[in-house]
Amino acid sequence: MKYAIILVFFLLWTGVAQAELFSIYSFIMNCESNENPNAVNWKDAELRKDKQPSIGLFQFYWGTWVKYAKIYKVIPETANLTIEQVNKYLYDPVYNAVVAHAMIRDGLTDHWQTCHEKYLSYNLTLNFNRISHPDG
Repeated sequence: MKYAIILVFFLLWTGVAQAELFSIYSFIMNCESNENPNAVNWKDAELRKDKQPSIGLFQFYWGTWVKYAKIYKVIPETANLTIEQVNKYLYDPVYNAVVAHAMIRDGLTDHWQTCHEKYLSYNLTLNFNRISHPDG
């Protein structure tokens, strides 16, 4: 988990050091990008008018990242960034992760609906197996 230290830092920094949240962050990051800060999803681009892909550890579309980066004061509310400028933030694992951290902490996991559903299914199976087979 190459970028797990970034997530741990933000969890501790914000006082949200709950194992469950860390588990969700890690799972979503692995599901979305396999921990690759340079990951690009061109399939998403095909569905968008501006043909821009999802980018980075948490696979943000540039417009979504700007919206939440302003809400969480990662960038000034008055910032008027070009797509090229935003992409520099998206490829930066710290900026990508800090916005994802805030969103997940606030329960906004719908942004990563498919990966979050996989996480819930995985945990349900894991917990069921623990209950069904308590000795191993």
